[in-house]
Amino acid sequence: MFKKIREKIEANRVRREKEERKENALQAQILADKAIYMTEIEESFRDGSLAMGQPSIILKRNEVWIMDLSASLWEGRAVRTGGYAGTRVRIAKGVSVNVGGFKAESHQELREIDSGTFTLTNQRIVFSGGKRTLSINLNKIITVAPYLDRTIALSREGKQKTQYFQLPEGEIPVNVEERTYSEPISGQMIVWAIEGALERSND
Repeated sequence: MFKKIREKIEANRVRREKEERKENALQAQILADKAIYMTEIEESFRDGSLAMGQPSIILKRNEVWIMDLSASLWEGRAVRTGGYAGTRVRIAKGVSVNVGGFKAESHQELREIDSGTFTLTNQRIVFSGGKRTLSINLNKIITVAPYLDRTIALSREGKQKTQYFQLPEGEIPVNVEERTYSEPISGQMIVWAIEGALERSND
């Protein structure tokens, strides 16, 4: 009886170890595949070969469309908060007054300004919204960087505030050999596309 119990325990141990080795091998394969396909995705965004959406603007002479995505425009807005900084003093039964001043503080909060379409060409970024339309020449961009998962932060000449463009949820299907994956669209991908367009415009 005890022999059978020991054999069963040993069989379960061997099975668990086999499953763990299989899972570890699978995770290692996924990481290796991701390193391959992320390099391919970056190259595709940088060289402009990964078209997304359909052109929504009239192109200028020698202007080449790269992508169209739904997007929302966000900007920082000053928000003031505060309250009485003094103390409450009782001057009579049931009567109290505040002694001291009102202390106010200001901080920046991101607010959604508009929603519309984000278009990238080899010359500019165009945001076409319901309230606002922006046309940003690529050579006017000072910095562009990913911000959170699906957002880019963009600073440009002639605009004091940083502008944020939040992109829609979506995935890019990719294949490595016969293995299929889906990679979520990220702000970093759009930064690659903008950097690639800038590099080609300077060639």
